[in-house]
Amino acid sequence: MEISLAIKRKLGFVTRATKKDRKDAQKAERWETYDSMLEKTFNVANRSRKYKVAKDLMDTQQNGGSICEYYTIMKRLWEEEDAMNMLPPIINPNHEIDAFIRALNTQKEENRLFQFLNGVDEDYAGMRTQMLMKSPLPIVKEACASIQQEEIQNEVLKMSKLNIESNAMVTQKKSETGCSA
Repeated sequence: MEISLAIKRKLGFVTRATKKDRKDAQKAERWETYDSMLEKTFNVANRSRKYKVAKDLMDTQQNGGSICEYYTIMKRLWEEEDAMNMLPPIINPNHEIDAFIRALNTQKEENRLFQFLNGVDEDYAGMRTQMLMKSPLPIVKEACASIQQEEIQNEVLKMSKLNIESNAMVTQKKSETGCSA
């Protein structure tokens, strides 16, 4: 979008590098027109992007991939969501505002935990239930780490089972051919 605006010589309006000419009424009027037009266009594009990110957050699933890959995708979407939802700075903080911000961050973290657990494969349904029963709820990083440990344990068990089965097949073939070790 920046490239497109730069090509059209409109980027300065968005970055506020182009200043309104207060001495020339005609230029000032043209500046107002461009500025309001770009603001409307940017707001529409931004809302469309916010919608896309929100939809991606709802639709993203692990789908047999690794927990690490799934978490990385979700984290990127959350970071993009954060970048589009900037809150104004607090100039004079007090205890009520601090408590409000903590509550807001707790709700945000819970929502992200729910989004994350919603997309986890059904192999981890038992873990999902256990995590949702915890008080307080784990943060997403903790949930991801727990599921990742389970994922690694399942891979180790799967490899052990394959080794046992292959050893059993070798032993069976040796006994069929009359070979001994």
